[in-house]
Amino acid sequence: MKILVLDESGSINNSRAEERYFVLGGIIYDFSNFEIIKEKLIPRMELYRKLKDCDEIKSNSLSGSSNLNNLIYGSIISDINNCKEVTPIIYILDKQSSYVFDYFEHVSYKYNKLIKFLIEDLEEVKLIDSDDEIRILMDQYTFDEYNMRNFKSWLPNNVSSVKSVDMGESKKYNFIQIADIIAGIPKLKGVSPKKVTKDHKLKLLDRCFIHVFPRHKVKELVTDE
Repeated sequence: MKILVLDESGSINNSRAEERYFVLGGIIYDFSNFEIIKEKLIPRMELYRKLKDCDEIKSNSLSGSSNLNNLIYGSIISDINNCKEVTPIIYILDKQSSYVFDYFEHVSYKYNKLIKFLIEDLEEVKLIDSDDEIRILMDQYTFDEYNMRNFKSWLPNNVSSVKSVDMGESKKYNFIQIADIIAGIPKLKGVSPKKVTKDHKLKLLDRCFIHVFPRHKVKELVTDE
């Protein structure tokens, strides 16, 4: 069984004129390694919350020029990168080149479709096997009743490998806080696509699966060529 933990950066519902990019970030891991991952990462997250004197570590709270913030952000990323049992993920939706999402009236369908495309790309690079069962956990998002019901049911009903989709409060889930840290790395709004990999944090997270939808934008977004 594979566990996919995701958070977002930006708004999937904003127009491309307001915000060209939307990011899903997080981790994927095999559930058989859950206890090992907990032992490696959760004590570190507890340490960072103690250093920050806070209940939750979020990428927004680590932005700026504070030496402590920079130290913690870099240290968390190193912890994630050194935990070989997890694979960090950054999945970028380029709205300017992806008009398919304009056809969906409800925001939950946009999430569903983007996650479906993400799963297909993870399968292509063998981070998910054809016989894997997948359980998805995402940071809490405020949906109305219809969209919440659709969000939790559409993927399990339409993607055979997906067995459940759930949401949780980030304060209660260390792994959602880790997903938030990863999703917050690419500061893409108003940034030239070719500068994505110039972020030093991405250079530290060198095991990260970085991909773009639509696929033909990959080279433009993640290379300097």
